[in-house]
Amino acid sequence: MIHKKYSQDLNTFLYELYKSNEVFGTNEEIRNKVIVSKLYYVFYHYILSELPEINSLTGPNKHKVIEEVLHKYNKKTEYRIFKPLKDLRIKADYYPNSVLSCNLWDLFKKVYTYIK
Repeated sequence: MIHKKYSQDLNTFLYELYKSNEVFGTNEEIRNKVIVSKLYYVFYHYILSELPEINSLTGPNKHKVIEEVLHKYNKKTEYRIFKPLKDLRIKADYYPNSVLSCNLWDLFKKVYTYIK
C-alpha cells in the first residue's frame, strides 16, 4: 500500500509543479525532464503496488522485470504507459543534451487515468 500512496502523492506534487510553470532558475527543458523522470516513478511505484511479487526484488533489474512481466502477461494498457515513460526517463536522466519530444499533459492524463 505504501507504493500506491507514494505514487499518488508524487503525482499530485508533479501536477502542481507542471501547472505552476515555475522553472526555479533553470529552464523549461530541465523542468520537463525532472517531471518526466519522476512521472515514470509515479507509474513505477503504482505498478509495484499491483505486483507485490516483484516488490521483493532489489536493484535495477526490478525495472526490467516489470517491463517483462507487463509484456509477458499481456497487460497492454500498463505496458503502453510504462514502456514509453521508461524510455523518456532514460533520455531525460542520462542524455543531458537531448530534447524531450513529448506532450507532458498527455503523459499526465495517461498516468492519472490509470492510478486514480
